[in-house]
Amino acid sequence: MTDPRDKDFSDVVHGEDLEFRESVEPNFPIRHKLSALSMPPPQLLLNLLEYQLVTLAGAASGFAAGVAVCPLDVVKTRLQAQGAFLPGKSQINVKYKGFVGAFKTILHEEGIRGLYRGLVPITIGYLPTWTIYFTIYERAKAIYPDILARNFNIHTDAVNHFLSAITAGTASSIAANPIWVVKTRLMIQTGANQTIYGNTSPQTKPERTYYKGTLHAFKTMYKEEGLGVFYKGLVPSLFGLAHVGIHFPVYEKLKLALHCEPTPESKGLLWRLILASSISKMIASTITYPHEILRTRMQIQGSHEDRNKRVSMVSTIKRIYRKEGLKGFYAGYVINLARTVPASAVTLVSFEYFKTYLLELTEGPLHNRDLATGEIGTGNPEQYEEDEPSPVADVDVELPALLTEDDFDTSTKEQLSFVEFYSPYCSHCKEFFPTWEKTYKEFHKELKKLKIQMRQVNCVESGDLCNREDIDAYPNLRIYSPNKGEVEGLKFVESFPRTVVRTPDNLKKFMKNAVAEYDSGAIDLPSSSKLLDTDEILKVVAGDISEAHFVMFYPATAKQIAETEATSKNMFDSPCIDCMEMKQTWDKLSNRILATVKSGHVACYDNPTICKELGFKSLSDPGARGSRYKIPRFVMFLPNETGIVRMDYNGKPILSELKAFSDRLYENSQYERITSRGLSEVMDFRMHLPSSPLSQYYPLPSKVSVVFFFDIDTVTEEDRAILPYLLDVVTKSPFNVHLYTAKHVKIPRDIQEQSESLIDYINYDSSARYSYDRAMFLSSALTSKPTIYIFRDYALFTSTFQTFAPEDLRDYKKVEEFVVKNQFPLYGELTPELLPHYFNTDPSQKSDKVVVTFIESTDAKLTNDHLYNISLAAHEYYYNRRAYHYGSIVDQRADKANRVKQLEEANADSAKIIKEMSKEIPHFFEQSEVLFTFVDVTRKDEFKQVNGWDINIDDYQVGDTIILSKDNRYFWDQNIKGHKLRNDPHAMKPVLMSFLDPKFAVGSKISRQLVGSPYGGVLSFMDYVHDRGFLGYVGFIGAIYVCLTFAKKFQRRRHRGSGGILGNLEKKD
Repeated sequence: MTDPRDKDFSDVVHGEDLEFRESVEPNFPIRHKLSALSMPPPQLLLNLLEYQLVTLAGAASGFAAGVAVCPLDVVKTRLQAQGAFLPGKSQINVKYKGFVGAFKTILHEEGIRGLYRGLVPITIGYLPTWTIYFTIYERAKAIYPDILARNFNIHTDAVNHFLSAITAGTASSIAANPIWVVKTRLMIQTGANQTIYGNTSPQTKPERTYYKGTLHAFKTMYKEEGLGVFYKGLVPSLFGLAHVGIHFPVYEKLKLALHCEPTPESKGLLWRLILASSISKMIASTITYPHEILRTRMQIQGSHEDRNKRVSMVSTIKRIYRKEGLKGFYAGYVINLARTVPASAVTLVSFEYFKTYLLELTEGPLHNRDLATGEIGTGNPEQYEEDEPSPVADVDVELPALLTEDDFDTSTKEQLSFVEFYSPYCSHCKEFFPTWEKTYKEFHKELKKLKIQMRQVNCVESGDLCNREDIDAYPNLRIYSPNKGEVEGLKFVESFPRTVVRTPDNLKKFMKNAVAEYDSGAIDLPSSSKLLDTDEILKVVAGDISEAHFVMFYPATAKQIAETEATSKNMFDSPCIDCMEMKQTWDKLSNRILATVKSGHVACYDNPTICKELGFKSLSDPGARGSRYKIPRFVMFLPNETGIVRMDYNGKPILSELKAFSDRLYENSQYERITSRGLSEVMDFRMHLPSSPLSQYYPLPSKVSVVFFFDIDTVTEEDRAILPYLLDVVTKSPFNVHLYTAKHVKIPRDIQEQSESLIDYINYDSSARYSYDRAMFLSSALTSKPTIYIFRDYALFTSTFQTFAPEDLRDYKKVEEFVVKNQFPLYGELTPELLPHYFNTDPSQKSDKVVVTFIESTDAKLTNDHLYNISLAAHEYYYNRRAYHYGSIVDQRADKANRVKQLEEANADSAKIIKEMSKEIPHFFEQSEVLFTFVDVTRKDEFKQVNGWDINIDDYQVGDTIILSKDNRYFWDQNIKGHKLRNDPHAMKPVLMSFLDPKFAVGSKISRQLVGSPYGGVLSFMDYVHDRGFLGYVGFIGAIYVCLTFAKKFQRRRHRGSGGILGNLEKKD
């Protein structure tokens, strides 16, 4: 069958195993030669960020195009300008007659040098022009979608690209206009102290200034005409930006119409690209060319006797029309078209080659690499080889028709769908096509039985559909499931794992896994779990395996398991009450993890010695059948090269949690090497955040990435030994924490850029402006390699494990404490299961707090607003806490320096001075930490009767916020004015700052309350008694007793004193 990818191509940037939709121009995969020569890339390039590399590629391609077409540009400029000073049609004495005539005249009179006049300003001009253009264009593309969606409900990429191009073009035109004015002046010079106007009649011959070079031109023009001369022609240049808005849409359509082939080997590709570029340029130039005439004529004003006259654009238009007619607006049009063809081809091809070369040179491939050797690899293609031979492909079977925007929703609503989104231009898509085709032809009969379909979407022909589905890399393999409970009728539920090799067998297993998980009617799938015999068990337990094995240990014999399977009746011993139910769960799980790990089960009654050695004594003793309650155990065994073989599952035997454990452990055990760009693929890693709510979907993934960052040239086996320990810590985390490795030099630069953009993000309040402090940033981010970084979804700050010596990273306990302390997401949902992790009585966390906001997930817009406010409060407090502790360190250092100085001035003993100088100033950056979380009020019933949660959610409304101490003893739910605390960063800031230092709360009404106190109102003082427990009440009762005793004695004294006075009165007769 013909590969549908041969039709046309889309906009991608070449990766290594994925291609990313970023550019509007095609790209050809090339391999740089430095790696083959074992030459490291230049350090300067390694220090550049990705967008800077793209900018550099644009500047390089622009320079190449400028050099290539400079002669044509000179001819075009001469033809455009030669009619500017002719007083009337009757007096015209034309020097340059047409393209060929002009070219010959210049070459004859001035030689080759004449064709390259203005090359220096072209060289100088293209670099800043393209640098500014590409930098702003890439930034604008990231900013405009939110603005368009939020304010105008526009979601099309075409509008985004148009506005981004106009914005970038405006900035680059304004910045580079002086250079182009000088370039134009130089190009109209013919040599011998003449300009092109030297051939006009004597009575009309203008006065002229001859420029000796670029620098002389700048100085002379500024001296004679002032600063304004450098911005002549700017207005028509800005009008000419419409050219970009016309050119690129037409160009994209022509690429489709001409069926451009994406590989360099394709015959005629270059000519088809040139044709597409030429026609689109011709159309755009025809419409916008008059602006170039206006710009050129206005830029050369001042090189003749009328230089002191201020000429407007309107007067220039009238002058051209009066002297030259409509043809004057298209002077040099033909030569412009002749220049457009090579300029477009050179710019297009060279830009893509430069960009691909630079990105590959500095980023390297996106494949997983072996950490020990640094070699590229995507795993063993035979890692998941089927036990039985693969079926024979049915060569007569044709692939189903491509899905389009018209039938995508209808088709995927009907059944489970495995969909490949591809670009026919993407080289890796073309490499993958035979695998996809073979899988379909071998598996098409089974697809009908499983009720799943394999379909494809061409993202060139169905670009809007791919944009809607957020397809940003090719090939993109996804599972879509009918979702009858949702209004939209379908949903994207899973992607093919990044770390699994795309082979036919693995694609089949992935589809079986999807059927088992997402097709509610697939309950008859046989279990994929295999009963392991003794030899197999020993190999698995020893880690002598090539892939991970998830194993269930039964307190039963193999016969009991088989009979239960055959009869569907519970044949297990009575002590194993849950064995039947857990077997059903395990059988379902075995089909849902097919794509990543193997599953097996062990009959412990038949293998008692092995089970006892593994610590499962109760499961291996048949004699205790009637006397002990027995629960099956689950263990994941990993290959030896992972560094750790056994990982026990200690959670609830629930299908979803078992699968989550298996998937996360498998992915983390790959120690996937990730690049700066790859980090944003596996999580929502942000370099910048918009000043408006993000569109997030509940429930939030709240992903946290732990990255082992190293230098490939200096990393040692002792350094790598930390990975198994990290894997153990990450696996035990109750949060969505993943483990990666990285060596890419841009990652530290990304972290610094995050810290800089954080300032812009938290400057939402004009009354309190923050500024970036590099010294403060380095105080908590400076580290040697290897080290550990922890990234969070939507966070503009990264936790750094600061190491200054190799042994720092070999303190495994310290590393574990660091990961555990920083495993929390920026903001995540608080559930009853997570309460023990958010709240504890660790003395080292006594000053920490937890901010809890109440939201209602059913209101998506309101939820996003609340999450935005939480994010602002979290980022602002992070900055203020760092600034407070950094300021404290600076003050202590100053005090220490003063004490040393005083000792030196007092001629103190040198031992005293050295002792004072050697005193360490502790860093307290981790103190007073605040975690941010939220409670969904729709799930408030889950918190009732939960041990350790004594907050009555019914007392709070959506949008209310409370702050609890880490030990869950105290809470604050009022702002500084004594009103109810709301989810507002302005209101939360002073309350949070008061926890850093009470001086920030002077004059406020912030009051601490006791969690779970039965008192309130006028009896709130009893919180002090209740807080101290039994001893508090004993003391309180004792105090009351003492008070009553003193009151009683006082009363008696009063009575006695009153009797004595009466007794002293004299008696009357």
